Order: sequence, then C-alpha cells, then structure tokens
Amino acid sequence: MSLTPRVYLAIPLSAGNCVTLDQQARHHIVNVLRLKTGADLLVFNGQGGEFKAKLVISGKQAAVELLDFCEVNRESGLHLHLIQAVSRGDRMDLTIQKAVELGVNRITPVFSLRSVSKLDTDRLEKRTRHWQSVLTSACEQSGRCILPVLEHPIPLDRWLNVTTDEPNRYILDPEANQSINVIPQKLADLKLVVGPEGGFDRQELEYAEATNCMRIRFGPRILRTETAAIAALAALQSRHGDLFL
Repeated sequence: MSLTPRVYLAIPLSAGNCVTLDQQARHHIVNVLRLKTGADLLVFNGQGGEFKAKLVISGKQAAVELLDFCEVNRESGLHLHLIQAVSRGDRMDLTIQKAVELGVNRITPVFSLRSVSKLDTDRLEKRTRHWQSVLTSACEQSGRCILPVLEHPIPLDRWLNVTTDEPNRYILDPEANQSINVIPQKLADLKLVVGPEGGFDRQELEYAEATNCMRIRFGPRILRTETAAIAALAALQSRHGDLFL
C-alpha cells in the first residue's frame, strides 16, 4: 500500500485538470502534513480509481494538478452493510472509522430503546456531518477508492420493517442459539445489526426475529458495542471476504 497522502474531492475529476482544494483539504495537506509545492498526492472522488497528482501552493491557495488515472480496486467481494445502534461520541466515531477500514460498503446508524445518545434534530444533523467526515478520512487513509454510503439515522424498528424482505440479515445477540458460523460460506452481501452500549432490549430482538433478521452470537464473552462491530466485521471479511487472501 502506498504511503502517498490521499485526498478525497467530491467533484468530477479529469487528468490534466488543476483543481483548487477546499479549506479543510488545504489545512490538512499544508498545515498538518506540511507538504510543499511539487509533493506527490493521490486524489479520488469516491467513484472508483484514483489520480496521481502534484501539489501546487500559491499564497493562501492550494491546488492539485491531476496526472495519470489509476484503475485500482481495493474493495472486498463481500458487500457489507453495518446497521449500528448510535453510541456515545468517540465510540461511534471509532466504529465508523474501523468499519470503513474493514471494507464496509454501507452504514446505517439506528436508534434503539437503550441508545444512550438522544439527539435533537439540529444536533443529529451536526453529528451526521461529523460521521461523514470520519468516514471520508478513513477512506483516504485506508486506500479505498469507493466511498461507503452513510445513511441518515433512523429508528431500528423502521429499518427492520423496510428491509424485512431482504436476505442475509443478522443481529448480534450474546444469548442467541446460533453462532456466527451459521452464516453461509458463499455470500455476495450481508447486513449486520449491532446494538448500543446497553445491548438490545428483549422485545427488539424478538421483533428482529419476527421480521426475518436472524439472531446470532459472537463468541462466549460480552463485547462493548465498538468491539463487537469491529471484531464481527473482521471475522466476516476473513471468512467470506478478502482478509488473509
């Protein structure tokens, strides 16, 4: 994996163009990484592939000169959708960051009965923007060229209702009768539901099962919410995806 700094730009990109960096990207490249004019960069827009680029600094402005396009693919063959109950501050950030590094394709934050974080509309919008920033930074760092989708937070029961006809839906429950090993070996996609700090309420687990979401356990110990998501995603990528290939 190249250690060349990577920059995400949410715009159409073409070789030969010179694109001005926004304030956030400029601050990271110039003030945090302290790169100078002529430094090598990799630039991507989340649609696949990346461009080799050169940094151009002029006064308080910074731009990237796009050079060759590289058709690289670092995505797993397993399409992973993480449905994560909203947890407090840094725990949710860590879960999103590591989920992206582990190849998750879609993240849906959900509110459950025991979710500790209760956010009003304004705070929820601010928090969602923050999560998007965490996701983007993780994509830059991990070398991925496809930006995972972060969906708007919704109640858990609503997600279960909307997706009830979709296959391969699993919810982590430490008291489940079936282990994670019951998941079929060959899968193209999988949805994993992970609970909040206090775990899922019994009626939530029963409703998940009633809407065709299988309850599975993951090991003999009780894991924190962020540990459960990270460990389960890693195990799924190892068994069904691209880890250790």
